[in-house]
Amino acid sequence: MSVFKIGDKVEAWIDDRWNSGKITDFDETAKAYYFEADDCGYIRWIGLRDLRKVEFGSLEQVNHPDRYNHGKIEVIDIIESTVVGYKDPFIGFNLGNVVKYVARAPFKGKLIQDLKKARWYLDRAIKQIEAKEEIKSMGDKADEAAKKV
Repeated sequence: MSVFKIGDKVEAWIDDRWNSGKITDFDETAKAYYFEADDCGYIRWIGLRDLRKVEFGSLEQVNHPDRYNHGKIEVIDIIESTVVGYKDPFIGFNLGNVVKYVARAPFKGKLIQDLKKARWYLDRAIKQIEAKEEIKSMGDKADEAAKKV
């Protein structure tokens, strides 16, 4: 008798961490489940002791997704600590996304795509900073010209 059904959302203990995915098959003889990971590309047979059921939208997956919890500091904490230094919220937003995409890239299964997204947000932040500096420079020149009159 199978504990999980095909299509059940589960987490599997692989490489010393829980990985989210789903059950795609069951081998009655081996008592093993075929596990397909959502974000890291694992597809393999897993025994019952290395699986746990996850309810769709569980708080753990909403508040602390696996791809953002590698190392000692959670990515959201790094982002919040970093973007506070930017006065322009749009620049802070874009740079926060850079951190997010770089941090999750090796764990989501779409390395190049996530790194390109990070570059896109970084380029956007740089353009915003350059535009602000250009406007400030124009204002400074106008102030100098006004003093000469």
